[in-house]
Amino acid sequence: MSLWTTIRDVLGLTPPVAPAAALPFTITRRAVAELDALTETSLRLSIEPNPPKSRVVLESVPRGDSSLLVQADDREALKGLFLDHDGTDFSIGLNLDIRPAETPNPEVRLYETNRFLFSGRPFHADSADAPGLAGLLMTLPNVQSLLLRDNQVSIERIEGAKWSALDADVTAAVRAWFLACGGMLTAEETGSDDPDWNAVAKVMDETVLPFVHGHGGDIRLIDVAEGVVTVQLFGACATCPASMLTLKGGVQRQLREQLPDIVHTVQAVEA
Repeated sequence: MSLWTTIRDVLGLTPPVAPAAALPFTITRRAVAELDALTETSLRLSIEPNPPKSRVVLESVPRGDSSLLVQADDREALKGLFLDHDGTDFSIGLNLDIRPAETPNPEVRLYETNRFLFSGRPFHADSADAPGLAGLLMTLPNVQSLLLRDNQVSIERIEGAKWSALDADVTAAVRAWFLACGGMLTAEETGSDDPDWNAVAKVMDETVLPFVHGHGGDIRLIDVAEGVVTVQLFGACATCPASMLTLKGGVQRQLREQLPDIVHTVQAVEA
């Protein structure tokens, strides 16, 4: 990370990354102007399958009903992307914010993005055989293993690898994935779907997190195993003197009341 980035982070000048669902496909003003100037041709945008990812194709075709031709079925896959024009050619763009951060483990770096990368129980991968984005990241030089969770990916580097090079590679890979219409990886695709995890996550999302977020804190679900729910406290919750009271009297009580067959106790691990 650059010195300026470090200073901004220390001083709290960098706003946190806020993940959000991908927005509908849009067209920039520059692209609209160029499309309006077309008289004899149309711009056709299509998605060409290229397993394990697709490719967005732009081509000029004889004039159709509109200056921009896009199949309705493709618009869903194009969410989060936009059509732009640089003064010479049309291009597909992506608004992606991805930030690396150090962790207590010097061999692991956390990358946080404004796009959701994974849905479900955190997924660990240590082979390029992993599905989707996980497999793509595992093909990068110097990546030993990774952990996908929500809008984050933790990367373990091969011993001796330079973080500066890995930061650039990870950013480029994630950008390339979404530009090629790659989507959020799901637990079903990885085979890591866990009904107990899903049940606990649902209760937390609906009854616990709204209250916690309203008080400047956050609680992240880490594991659900043999009746023990493990969570991680962040923000105001991490330093609050009453955090254990919130954990036992609030989170644990809610989960045990609604999921008595799954939850017996809740414990916290340090961030």
